[in-house]
Amino acid sequence: MRWINLRKWLLHWRRTFHTVRHLQLRQAWYFFLRRGIGTRRVKPVNNLIPSRKVILGPALQLTHADGDFSIYEFSFLNRTLSFRRDAMNWHPGEAQRLWRYNLHYFDFLRDPKRPLLQKIALIDDWIANNPQGTEPAWEPYTTSLRIVNWCVFFWSLPEPQRDERWLRSLYHQAHWLENNLELHILANHYFENIKALLFVATFFDDHRSASWLKRFQGELLKQLREQILSDGGHYERSPQYHCILLEDFLDLYALFSANPALLHTDALSTLKRAIEIALHFLSLIATPDDSIPLFNDSAGGAVNRPSTIFAKANALGFPAVIKSTALMDLPVCGLFGWKSGGDFFLIDCGDIGPSYQPGHTHCDFLSFVLMIDGQWLVVDSGVCEYEPGVMRRYVRSTAAHNTVCIDGQEQSEIWGEFRVGRRAKRIDANLQRQGKQIVFEGAYRGFPALSGGMVHRRRAILTLSDTDNIVEININDTISGDSKGNHLVETFLHLAPSLGCSARGEHSASIEILRNNEPFALITGLS
Repeated sequence: MRWINLRKWLLHWRRTFHTVRHLQLRQAWYFFLRRGIGTRRVKPVNNLIPSRKVILGPALQLTHADGDFSIYEFSFLNRTLSFRRDAMNWHPGEAQRLWRYNLHYFDFLRDPKRPLLQKIALIDDWIANNPQGTEPAWEPYTTSLRIVNWCVFFWSLPEPQRDERWLRSLYHQAHWLENNLELHILANHYFENIKALLFVATFFDDHRSASWLKRFQGELLKQLREQILSDGGHYERSPQYHCILLEDFLDLYALFSANPALLHTDALSTLKRAIEIALHFLSLIATPDDSIPLFNDSAGGAVNRPSTIFAKANALGFPAVIKSTALMDLPVCGLFGWKSGGDFFLIDCGDIGPSYQPGHTHCDFLSFVLMIDGQWLVVDSGVCEYEPGVMRRYVRSTAAHNTVCIDGQEQSEIWGEFRVGRRAKRIDANLQRQGKQIVFEGAYRGFPALSGGMVHRRRAILTLSDTDNIVEININDTISGDSKGNHLVETFLHLAPSLGCSARGEHSASIEILRNNEPFALITGLS
């Protein structure tokens, strides 16, 4: 028993070592600091801070509905909860953690159909029932999103209607956020901190807000250059977070392009360039049904549709459009594919990134998604929650994706809700068009639990019709490595839930895919 416990201890510390060794030095310092002393408290302000006069473009202007109300209703993550006006619950136990986070973001302040009186009452109720330190209300990411939404909402009201209690609370939250930046997490979390403090620095006009404005436009420059890859993708390699960050960029551009004296010229031009290449990336990967592929931590309906994002960008002077036909060759982010009309094929062969923050990573090397004639055929599971447990482990697993699993092991050593220890590593990837064929080939070394790891190489050939639609896909997998003996190799293929299927052939060597009980596609060559 003693030797078993020692082995578990050694395995735990090996996994921990391979996780933390990728952290940036300052990130590790702030991680241990946060673990040691927790969040820092700040004193609320008693005096009213003067507000700055700003110009708002259409992208940041809000409208509100008329009327009174007796019921609050909120819909997040495909779940709706209602509360009586006199019994608002900011911490409903029946809702999962991510749902509760969304409640405290206050995105609903931007809903033009929600009555103005309800929005005002919710702000009053939140202030009364969420003192400093309450979770998840006072977590840096949650606070960051709420600060921006409150700023935009308050700007939508005539200055005399802005209650002094609201403004003191807004300033208090910003001061607290300044002292609790997510430097232990970085990535998209830190960007949201920066955005929030730039917004609130623009809202107020005192010595502290002036300091925020100077400090965080410098941080904005650094993060724009680091977080957007040269092919336009966000470096966490999640289409969902790419959309979130792109909308952040557009919000910042809407604010500072209308008030150019507040932001340094270099920061504004770098922001504009980041928007342009991020829009180009999204124009390529946007699917024919106006959605996004669900690679890594991405969820359907969690972000605005690409068409909505492009409409916002167009209103700000960015003449970008979603491409209906495109060869998707995005080697830095690691996405490769083809789309034409209602057909869409995209395969993932990108390294885990950034190395110091792989929290949204899944085991989806060489996994692909496929749409034919506007109908999803092969889909990715994406993500449905961040709660620790069976479902979180599953959606990150190799078996949850359209790729190969060896001996039931994982491509990378995923653990916890957001941790990755030993990691799969891309070897090569390339895409090219050869006449009426699109040819992709890529490989990675993974499965660290197997001695020496294993190499999975996948070759995908798309045959096109005269109108450039996909008529056939041939996928060939090759497994090699130093691990000796026999291995169980499984190929997973996740069909869209609206489809049916039936086995064909004497030994079930083919599978017929059915749409509305009619033949739609055929999978052959199974063994």
